[in-house]
Amino acid sequence: MTCGARWWRRRAQRGFALLTVLWVMVGASLLAVAASLAGRDAVDATRNRVSSARAYWHAYGCSERMRSIIDAALSTSDDAAAASTWRLLGRATIVSTALRASDCDVQLEAAGTRLDVNSASEEQLRALFRAIGRADVDSLADALLDWRDADDVARPSGAEGSWYMVARRTPPRNAPIADQREIAFVRGFERSAVFDSVLTVEPARLSINSASAHVLAAVPGLSSELIDRIFEQRASGKPIGDLLALAERVSAQARREFLSHYPEVARLTTVDPDAWLVRARGHDGLANAIETIELRLVRDGRRAAVLHRRSW
Repeated sequence: MTCGARWWRRRAQRGFALLTVLWVMVGASLLAVAASLAGRDAVDATRNRVSSARAYWHAYGCSERMRSIIDAALSTSDDAAAASTWRLLGRATIVSTALRASDCDVQLEAAGTRLDVNSASEEQLRALFRAIGRADVDSLADALLDWRDADDVARPSGAEGSWYMVARRTPPRNAPIADQREIAFVRGFERSAVFDSVLTVEPARLSINSASAHVLAAVPGLSSELIDRIFEQRASGKPIGDLLALAERVSAQARREFLSHYPEVARLTTVDPDAWLVRARGHDGLANAIETIELRLVRDGRRAAVLHRRSW
């Protein structure tokens, strides 16, 4: 082998070695960057878990304080006074002003303030949509009924699986709606904020002392005249204890309409809420984490018992 050939060979070997070293350095750098990113992700994930846990416990503390306040309001009176307090719990000053913490928000709502989409009849749904001034009453009612029924046959103005597939949307459950947010998946209900104040998935009789006029209009036998009398008495601060007595203050036609549907009215409504819902939203400002706890409280004599608890 000539000297020139050996020189070129040594030069190629040195170049290969240098290239190998460079690749090793690049690989090490990439591994270091990957490790750094993985470590950062792990730190961020841990921080998020800690923030979520902190927000959860803020919500838990607020919900328990509210339950304690309600218990105190009920226990310091006799049975009759406790019943009256329960009936108008949402208006009680002791409840509305008790929680002003910076780490949580608390809402108190009577069960039956909104119409349950799973148990409402077709007539009730149509009456409600008419009451809120919707022009697409048939379309809304049929689409909601198609979503919750067990078959895949569309009603005249409804929508079943084939329509949602063409529209590339989530198909109907063909079963009762499981969550309030699911209502927004139903055709026509995409702007859920419009319906949030009148629809719910919480089962309960409609509360005469808490439900809106639109919701009460969904009850057969409750004419607009009788609903006006209901709201006049509610505005006076005096709770309604007997619809039959209130019906004596309306015209003969409105009273006949009420009495002809009285069995339905008695089945669908109540002057005392079946339950009160406490929703506490805890938040942690460090990571903007929000957790919600909801309690379903029922009255057990002069105390409030937790019938159901859920969180999200």
